[in-house]
Amino acid sequence: MADSLSKAENNNRQGNVLVEIHQYTNAIQFYSQAIQLQPQVAKYYGNRAACYIVLRDYIKGLQDAKKAVELDTGFFKGYRRIVTCCMACGDLQYAEKTLVTARGIFPESTEIRTAHEVLQRVQRNESVFKTKMDEKKYSEAIEFIDQCITDSPQCFIYNLKRAECLVHLEQFDEAEQIAADVLKVKPTNDDALYVRSLSKYCRGDSEQTYSHLVELKRQLPDHPKTCKLYRTASKIKSINRDIDAAIAEKNYLRAYELLSAAIKLDDIHKYANRRLYERKIDIAGKEASLLWNGTRDCTKFIEMYGYNLKILAKRAQYYMQMEDYEDAVTDYEEIVTKEGTKENKDRLKKAKQMFDAQMKSDYRILKVPEKCSEVEVKTSYKNLVKQYHPDKNGEITAERKKVLENKLIRIRDAQKRILAKK
Repeated sequence: MADSLSKAENNNRQGNVLVEIHQYTNAIQFYSQAIQLQPQVAKYYGNRAACYIVLRDYIKGLQDAKKAVELDTGFFKGYRRIVTCCMACGDLQYAEKTLVTARGIFPESTEIRTAHEVLQRVQRNESVFKTKMDEKKYSEAIEFIDQCITDSPQCFIYNLKRAECLVHLEQFDEAEQIAADVLKVKPTNDDALYVRSLSKYCRGDSEQTYSHLVELKRQLPDHPKTCKLYRTASKIKSINRDIDAAIAEKNYLRAYELLSAAIKLDDIHKYANRRLYERKIDIAGKEASLLWNGTRDCTKFIEMYGYNLKILAKRAQYYMQMEDYEDAVTDYEEIVTKEGTKENKDRLKKAKQMFDAQMKSDYRILKVPEKCSEVEVKTSYKNLVKQYHPDKNGEITAERKKVLENKLIRIRDAQKRILAKK
């Protein structure tokens, strides 16, 4: 028995020497030999736990730290290492339980008291982070997860939560780097694999991402977020096939409706919808009845993704086709300030000419002089509406009704433009 203890102590000392020169993997072998010889000695487990922690193998570190305090309830370092491992694994509940136990055994320990305060701060910040994420307030959420990382830097779970938040903030490179760093240590970590796929999905490369998600779904059949992302991507892929078919048949109304449906499928990851929006805007230009919708889509695109010269030019083009020359002038003026090419200046000049001509035509349509008052405009408008309203023209054919309705639209638009200038 004495010989066995002596050999165990010798192995423990050799392990300690290796720790001093940072050879933790080799040190673990000596601590393991010591444990085999003397499995009831708490410090051997505690020392091996410390090595596992340095090597970021927190599961094994937690097992050894738990065994150490089980063998010796007064083993102070054991409690500290349990808390470290629990914090690293995101198990705040067990960390809380351990600290409560430790404070009962070591009531005067400032280290235990400080650790408890840090834990409670992490719990509060994590709770606020979750609330902010649910509210889609990602810029605010990241501040709280950063505080969690500051208090528990060894916790890769918080880093992955930060990475997911970064994806929503469209900081894809940084998010993917965090996932890659975790995968170097834990190559099969579910959340890291998910974050990497989420980032690729939100970049907008749907075909490449879908192939990747099929494989990931096979690897992680029970990971809730992966399953949800896979279902969404599958539905969008199916709708895209229907969109292609509708376009091939030149059924642009159908294609536009399908694109709207695809965008609604995933209103959280707005960056992933960028290509769908661009395609939707292009389709709107192929059908006269969709031009107005197209201008609204352009406006929403700019609100979501920021200034885009190509999209702004599309909106100006659609305004020209709709004969809404005033708005076209506004857009072309902005385009020229950003990119004052001859082609853009010529487009602005044409829009202004068409708007001036339209204004003169508007006065003729409303039958008022160019220097008329606002009262004259409104009075003439009311009289013309009475004159041309289909309900005021007795029994008329469907064709005649359509003519009158179009005339009323021109009268309404003319009044709107004239009053806007008053």
